[in-house]
Amino acid sequence: AYDHVILVLDYEEESQAFIETGWMFPRSFPFTVGFRILCQRGCVDFNFKVQGTVENRDKAESSFVIYKESVPPLYEEIPNRDAYLEEIKYFIECVKNNREPTVVTPEEARLALKVTLAGLKSIETGKVVKL
Repeated sequence: AYDHVILVLDYEEESQAFIETGWMFPRSFPFTVGFRILCQRGCVDFNFKVQGTVENRDKAESSFVIYKESVPPLYEEIPNRDAYLEEIKYFIECVKNNREPTVVTPEEARLALKVTLAGLKSIETGKVVKL
C-alpha cells in the first residue's frame, strides 16, 4: 500500500478534483473523511471525524457548512453517522428486498473503480492517465 497519495482529476469542463488519502498521520490524528466543493460563488465543506480509530464512530463529529459571498457561513445540521456503515446497511436492504440500488448505481460504482484504477496506474507509471 502507498503511505500517502494525492491525485488530481482534470475534467473536460475545466474543473478539477483533488483526492488525498494516507496512513502517515500520527495516532492522535482523527479518522477523517470529507469533501470540499469550491464553486464560483461559494464553497461547501463536509467533515466526518472520529477520534482514535474508526471503531469509535459512535463518538463521531460531523459538520456541513455552506460558505457564500458576503453572508455568514450556514451550518447545516446533519446526523453523526458513519457513511461507510450507512452504505453497507443500504446495500443489505437492496439485496434483502431484491431492489436495484438508486443512491449509487452499479454504473456509478464501476466509474468510481475505474477512476481509482486509473489513479493507481498514474502512480505506478508517473504519467497522466486519460479516461
